[in-house]
Amino acid sequence: MKALFLSFILLVSSFAAVAQVNPDSIDIQKQMEFAAAPPYKLAVGVRLLNLVGEFDMGINAKYFIGRQSALEASVSKVIFNDNAYQLALMYERHNKLFNSNHFLLYYGGGTGLLHITKEGYGTIFSEDPKPSTQVGAGFIVGTEIGLGKLPIAFSTDFRGIYYLKPNKQGGAANVANATLGIKYRIGMPRR
Repeated sequence: MKALFLSFILLVSSFAAVAQVNPDSIDIQKQMEFAAAPPYKLAVGVRLLNLVGEFDMGINAKYFIGRQSALEASVSKVIFNDNAYQLALMYERHNKLFNSNHFLLYYGGGTGLLHITKEGYGTIFSEDPKPSTQVGAGFIVGTEIGLGKLPIAFSTDFRGIYYLKPNKQGGAANVANATLGIKYRIGMPRR
């Protein structure tokens, strides 16, 4: 009987200890989930101002597929001639700078499609001035700073995409530039 009573007291005290620890462990779990969450889920923006290189201005969207991993797609008009358009898809890894969710360093690689129409730069790539589409591979490295709880972020990056089809002179086209951009962030975690 004594052993049964001691077992009952031990069981009740362990339930009381669990009840006292449980709210704290839930708070710790929520903090860990927030630390493991990406800074936002989706951002849509524009590449505005080219600092160096070919003009490559257009719209882009970044979607986080993991805590540090994102896919960024962009459609832009390449201004090294008036008749070239580029579609790019980059895989990016993001790291916090200065231990802040609002200041990120990102880098990655991906692919691009360059479409050149017949009136422009396409005559360098073929005898006939006909439309040309090329596939290329590239990289990106940049920084992004968010404005706290505001859904706006500014970025500066350097992206280079090198296209594989040679032109008549034996060289290949590339679109490499440093750009400033602005994004609207959607799905930011709440603190």
